Amino acid sequence: MIIPYNAGYDLNGAGFTASFFIEGNQNGSGLETVLEKSHGFVDSTGWAFQVNSVTGKMQFAVGDGTGFPEIFSSTNVLDGNFHHILGT
Repeated sequence: MIIPYNAGYDLNGAGFTASFFIEGNQNGSGLETVLEKSHGFVDSTGWAFQVNSVTGKMQFAVGDGTGFPEIFSSTNVLDGNFHHILGT
């Protein structure tokens, strides 16, 4: 599903939080995008949630203008149960 552009999804100085629920199973396909704000590899902006379907670990990455610092979940979120995912 593609959500139309909205400036409210841009990162800003006041802060940013995105959250959602996910339920899934590991399929061994590798890194898959779950939710993103069209991050650009040219200018290193935007943000993305991606899940590694081999390990089930969720990744949250935020462009800082020079790269995409990222953090990974410590829990397998593709274990067939619902998980609340939040990045801020």
